[in-house]
Amino acid sequence: MPPSLLNSAAAGARWVMVENLLRQVLGLAVFLVLARLLGPEAFGLLALAAVAVAFGSLFTEGSLGDAIVQRQSLDDGFLDSVFVTALSAGFVFGGLLLLASGPLSQLLDQPQLAPLLRWLAPVVAINALCVVQQALLQRAFAYRTLAIRTGVGIVAGGAAGIGMAMAGQGALSLVGQQLVQAGINLVVLWTASSWRPGRSVSRVHLRALAAFAAPLVARNLLNFVNRKSDDLLIGIVLGPVALGIYTLAYRVLLVLEELVSRGFDGVGLSTFSRLQNDERALRETFLRFTRLAATAAVPIFLGAAVVAPLALPLLFGEQWRPAVPVFQWLAGAGLLHAVFHFNHAVFKAGGRPGLSFGVTALNAVSNLVLLIVVVQLGVVAVAAAYTLRAWVLAPVGLIILRRLIRLPLLHYLRQHSLPLAAGLVMCAAVARLAWSPGSATDLLLQVTVGVVVYCACLAIFLNLRICMPGELPGGRRSAH
Repeated sequence: MPPSLLNSAAAGARWVMVENLLRQVLGLAVFLVLARLLGPEAFGLLALAAVAVAFGSLFTEGSLGDAIVQRQSLDDGFLDSVFVTALSAGFVFGGLLLLASGPLSQLLDQPQLAPLLRWLAPVVAINALCVVQQALLQRAFAYRTLAIRTGVGIVAGGAAGIGMAMAGQGALSLVGQQLVQAGINLVVLWTASSWRPGRSVSRVHLRALAAFAAPLVARNLLNFVNRKSDDLLIGIVLGPVALGIYTLAYRVLLVLEELVSRGFDGVGLSTFSRLQNDERALRETFLRFTRLAATAAVPIFLGAAVVAPLALPLLFGEQWRPAVPVFQWLAGAGLLHAVFHFNHAVFKAGGRPGLSFGVTALNAVSNLVLLIVVVQLGVVAVAAAYTLRAWVLAPVGLIILRRLIRLPLLHYLRQHSLPLAAGLVMCAAVARLAWSPGSATDLLLQVTVGVVVYCACLAIFLNLRICMPGELPGGRRSAH
């Protein structure tokens, strides 16, 4: 990797870490307050409404912005084409959501859903207006601006949501939070970016955009089925309260995923895209990223599963205790997601989004089939099926990477053995201290013991040379 690119990626990674810290600390603080003020039913209703919003957003967010980040050379015509495409899709789907709010609430037999859908419809259009600006800032490694955007948005949105909840607005409080946060996002990004849309849209650029983005949109559609079919089925079959329980467990899962590797996805795509013509550098950088993700993911997800019986009721209230077994199952999937999240960045960086589509299609179809079979058994069964399916299909992505960048599978698996061994010892130590109910002091003791044991085991295992995560195939040491 060229030194200048490495420095930019490192600086970007630091600001992404800051952004994720702001997102998780501030976001979790707001979430804790709202969870205590509102309860499971309000979160279940919002989760149902979010299914429709996510469907509209998948045609604008991610795929179109990635086309800008991945492209080696940019011109105004391509940027204008992306902007017009995103804007058109955002306003079309936002309008459709507004018109369909009433019929959808009747179809799902949830009359409280209609006002939530109507007020959430503008979020789709607002997010579409930010696609080009955000992608340009990511491409320039301007993650400091994105971190500021995140912090200001969460504080403003959280204040609005908490204020509405205290005023008795119920589930509408969660909608107000999202609307304010989306508005802040729009203002900050358009202020920070000097680019403004012009009139250089052309068929040539639209065709180039479609060639890259179409497989990613298709993948997003399948990922929507993979990630949101559980919400829809739980909400329809088991009701908003059960969906609220599942939503809280999944929300905690996403918070932990963000803490590990998902925040590095933009840096990963930007870095991998610059290395797309250097297979060796791309492979070694990918190994470094996944090694770092695994080292952080193992203690976070395994430790969270062990302390969940004490932590979740203590943090969110006793009304959320049924979410404990749901989260413990989902933590197994989170560990896998945190490490495998970089796979799709490599697919996209190499100009092979079709591979990402294929892997997502396999996961989405199998996940939907399993959900239909087990949803009647309850939310714990849904979480268990989701996690087991993820692990059974995990080798598929590794086999594709082996062919795409000649990934050494034995070395890839071996570099994760050290953190996994340390994590298992940590779980055994923390489990001996686990009891419920308990106090915040008890939780702090469990977390402290877990951190100390994990770090000590990492140091001991490394010194004993039980495994060599810094070693590259052929016995060479990687440069750090």
